[in-house]
Amino acid sequence: MRSITVNWNQVEWETWKAYLVKLPRSDYKFWVAKSHTQETHNGKQLRLLIRDDFEYKIFKQTKTTKTEEIISSVELLEIFGYVFDENIDVLEELKDE
Repeated sequence: MRSITVNWNQVEWETWKAYLVKLPRSDYKFWVAKSHTQETHNGKQLRLLIRDDFEYKIFKQTKTTKTEEIISSVELLEIFGYVFDENIDVLEELKDE
């Protein structure tokens, strides 16, 4: 499980069970359950808990069209600017030094 920290201005809508979060630098949005979120200690940000085995449906909607895509958790992390590379072996890198 990984986490993404977002500002409250990225949360477009809140219901009793979920938040509608805007993706950075795009018109796409996605729903995340409140059970997969935590409010930071200062209350100014929201931490999204991203499970590795989940897929997320992102969508953008205009007055005439609705576009949906399904992305993996790794792709979602990359959209938010997190670098995720499974091929990096930390122990091998430490042995070389």
